[in-house]
Amino acid sequence: MNFETDLLGEVIMSGHFYLGDFIFSVITYAIVIAIAVAIVYFGIKIYKSFMKHDQ
Repeated sequence: MNFETDLLGEVIMSGHFYLGDFIFSVITYAIVIAIAVAIVYFGIKIYKSFMKHDQ
């Protein structure tokens, strides 16, 4: 009665639907991270350009 084997069994039993759900979750998560990284990256670039204008 190992937790990991139980989880694996559930994944196999529910098949493609679970896999599709999992892939969708991963893609959504990746998009959210990409947007967050882009906001931070452009935020830093804009901030630095403003700092240059001040001096």
